[in-house]
Amino acid sequence: MAPFCLLLVFPALLFPYITSKQLVFNILIEVLTLFWLLLVLKYPNYRPSRSWITLGLLAYFGFMLISCLIGVDFNLSFFGNAERMLGWFHLFHFFLFYLIIITAWREKKDWLRFLDVSIAVSVIVVLYGLKQNYPASFLGNAAYVGALMLFALGFAIYRLKPLAFKNLKALKENYNWLYLVAIPFLFYGLIRANISGAYVGLAAGIVGGILLWSFLSPQKAQRRLGIASVIALVVIVAALFFGRNSALLKNSSLGLALKDFSASNPTWNTRLISWHAAYLDFKDHPLLGVGHGNYAFIFDYYFEPRFLDYSPNETYFDRAHNNLVDIISTTGTLGLLAYLSIFVALGYYLVKAYQKKKIKSGELSIFCAIIIAYFVQNLALFDALVTYIMFFALLGMAYFYSQDYSQQPKDEVRFSGWKEYLLGGVLALFFIASIWCLNVQGFKMFSLTLKGYAAISEGEAIQGMDYYERAVNLAPYNRDSRATLVNLIAGNSQYLSYLDQKTAIKVLDMAVTFGQENVAYNPYDSMMNSQLARIANLAARYNFRDLEKLNKYSAIAVGAIEQAIASSPKRYPLYFTRADVYLTRAEEEEVIASLNKIKELKPDNQEVNCQFANTYFFFEKYDLAYDFAAQCALSGKAKYLSYDDLIKQAAADQAKKGNNEAAEKLNEVLAK
Repeated sequence: MAPFCLLLVFPALLFPYITSKQLVFNILIEVLTLFWLLLVLKYPNYRPSRSWITLGLLAYFGFMLISCLIGVDFNLSFFGNAERMLGWFHLFHFFLFYLIIITAWREKKDWLRFLDVSIAVSVIVVLYGLKQNYPASFLGNAAYVGALMLFALGFAIYRLKPLAFKNLKALKENYNWLYLVAIPFLFYGLIRANISGAYVGLAAGIVGGILLWSFLSPQKAQRRLGIASVIALVVIVAALFFGRNSALLKNSSLGLALKDFSASNPTWNTRLISWHAAYLDFKDHPLLGVGHGNYAFIFDYYFEPRFLDYSPNETYFDRAHNNLVDIISTTGTLGLLAYLSIFVALGYYLVKAYQKKKIKSGELSIFCAIIIAYFVQNLALFDALVTYIMFFALLGMAYFYSQDYSQQPKDEVRFSGWKEYLLGGVLALFFIASIWCLNVQGFKMFSLTLKGYAAISEGEAIQGMDYYERAVNLAPYNRDSRATLVNLIAGNSQYLSYLDQKTAIKVLDMAVTFGQENVAYNPYDSMMNSQLARIANLAARYNFRDLEKLNKYSAIAVGAIEQAIASSPKRYPLYFTRADVYLTRAEEEEVIASLNKIKELKPDNQEVNCQFANTYFFFEKYDLAYDFAAQCALSGKAKYLSYDDLIKQAAADQAKKGNNEAAEKLNEVLAK
């Protein structure tokens, strides 16, 4: 059931690769939880036994919930957003999934069936990615594909019996040949995803698994073989790494992948900057962090301008891209210790199962290899639905091996008759309400959001506003629905020209209201304040004939951009927005101060010269405007000059001064 959710993509939803899967998974788990509760309440002997894994999960989710309650943004912590759907509410469904499977799956064949289904789904993911020429396939993110392949490879190797290679008959028995066929596809899927963290996780898992197998082997020859294999693997990888620039590897996929392991790798450097921010914040929130899911609060406050040198497009990190850093930052030391305790318990039960001869040394080694691969790749990533399903199933399998199911539980009945019906009715009402209000309505919200976005983009503003108004009132995780309208209008103001003035003003009013409602969730959210500042500033300019509205929206824009900067003081692009906001108010000193701050934070930024030119031209300081326009043109950024008259006059001025190169470049802009 659960693995098949990975194949769901409903294009009519906002962020379909995420929302399609999570909402369906939520509904299925809530339906099953209803019956699970009735079972364990009526028949106490079917209740899960006490387990250190279960206690570790309870502690982790408990500390996570406390961090939600005391953190900077409860709504984001508890419900998450559409792009991730990793709020406490959604994540708790994976814990329920764990409770259900450890109660229901009491035979080894049940767990093996799950592994088989997971392998089959993973192969489908690879094949679909090949068909669409899209490595991210059904998952929408190549990193998730890489993570899935790590689990699937481990599962397939676990299911491939050691005697499968003995002869053709052995290969056919127990469908061993299917796993043998699946493994190359899964490995290819991992390579095609081309995720450095997955590569490192795979290598670490292989080394860890072989070393453990060698250590447990009773024969010297096998121990020596294992150690020799590890040494050979390390030597081969080292040789490939140091030879990645050779003629043989230089332009190959392998060579390009190896080049990612470099100190100059942009992704690596953005991660380092992000982790340093977490280090700086730790002293202020050591026990319970800033609240689950609120890593952006830390990242923004300690943002470094050099981050944009490595990643000019991916400018906001809502996750630390390191599971341990993310957990300690958002749920604190208590949350991290609870999380790590789950791995300790997992290892403990697997070792116990080996000692009781429930699993063999090879099986233990494969289990440990999967766990190591998963843990290591998460040092450069974060969990998502795909990894949560696989990891919680693995936890459940370890729980299974820790139990003695030789005797079936006695059918001790705690209650029956009208009490059973009453309890069933109450629970059914609760889960029906949850399914409808928090999941089905979520489907409707994300669908209406896309309809509203499309309608406004196509000039059907009245219809679009109706879709949006209905959408945002359906589910509590609605910030992304609102943000789509805010960003649509703020980034495409030309859409307003297709509308009559009355309708355009209504659209702007709605967008500003949406921006304010999003900021209300967390007044310190830099990104939401920035979005509000941009849309309010646009509304102020559009209402320039209505002094009352101009002042109203301009004041909103000023308050929002100042708070955005207070929350992320070194994020220099915010100062461009600040300059624009104060330009609307014709406050020259504030505009110039904003542009000078950009020069201070990012001396090599060239766009700022263009904005100086625009500003001085607006305030009729033409000599300064022409000189800055020349610098702008020489830096190749002339597309940021806002006025044709400025470009034309600056070209003539520079030609008169003998600065022919600048004049020529400015004339080239005019010609285009």
